[in-house]
Amino acid sequence: GFLSALFFVRRKAALSMSIGLVLGLYFLNAIALLSEDMQFLGWFSPFRYMDAADIVNNGGINWTYALGLLLVAAVMVAVAGILYRKRDIAI
Repeated sequence: GFLSALFFVRRKAALSMSIGLVLGLYFLNAIALLSEDMQFLGWFSPFRYMDAADIVNNGGINWTYALGLLLVAAVMVAVAGILYRKRDIAI
């Protein structure tokens, strides 16, 4: 969300791109679950790492995956912050 706001001037465009990305990653994971030949696609989706059925069956979350997702989120927020400071904003 933060990164898309930097690349689009209009809020509606940034929001649409963010929602499209989330839906695209969800469907990528769904395709990976449906076909053994496409299973490798699941590695590119964050939905693979926090599977509700896996959490229920194993009695908890996989902390390695959770920390990995938090690290990726922190890096993306940091990059957005750096790019935001460099952006020329007219008031």
